[in-house]
Order: sequence, then structure tokens, then C-alpha cells
Amino acid sequence: MDGPQNVMIGNGSSEVYDNIFRMFITPDDEVIQHTPCFGIYGLRGTLLGA
Repeated sequence: MDGPQNVMIGNGSSEVYDNIFRMFITPDDEVIQHTPCFGIYGLRGTLLGA
């Protein structure tokens, strides 16, 4: 494996989640989450217009 190409660095997990969501979610996408779930998933989807 090429380690350096597969590493994402962030200032805490919230920033990393935000970057991942921004890579894959576009406005009007549907974000599905289960309960219980970390609140950041739904929040980030809402902030990105999904």
C-alpha cells in the first residue's frame, strides 16, 4: 500500500468527517442514518444541502 496517498490529516474527527462529506455529498443528495448515530452525520448532510 502507498501509505502517504491514503492518509487524511485533520484537526479532530469533526474536521475529517466534514472533509469526507464534502467529497461525496452534493446538494439534494439523500443522507440516511440509523439510530443511535453520531449527530454530526445528519448535521453535516444538512449543512451541505442534502
